[in-house]
Amino acid sequence: DLHCLMRLARLLMLTSEIEAFPNVVLEAHWLGTPVVATQVGDVPEMVDHGITGWLAPIGDIDALTAYAARLLTDAKEAQRMGELAQQRVRSRFSQQAMAKATLAIYHEQLACKTRVLDERAGVQR
Repeated sequence: DLHCLMRLARLLMLTSEIEAFPNVVLEAHWLGTPVVATQVGDVPEMVDHGITGWLAPIGDIDALTAYAARLLTDAKEAQRMGELAQQRVRSRFSQQAMAKATLAIYHEQLACKTRVLDERAGVQR
């Protein structure tokens, strides 16, 4: 089972040069695995540099290697980052949190549209 293996891993490394929103980062964090990744796509929105993992510029193999080595040689840091990653992803990216954020966007847009329609109709609030 892939999730069992990921749970046992000290880190997940994402070296992509092109990505949008790689779910594997959230999966790793959900299982308590810190991530070493490139600053590609929305990865910086998922990984808090130095807190839930490490981010390196795209193509910076030396930085990726150094961050991976750091987590591989410091089990306490890897565990701490993994625990923080798990807490963060469960609070920010759970179904409930995502639904709440989506509803907030809808409400914001509906309020804006209502204001525009009221202004066009000459309604004062």
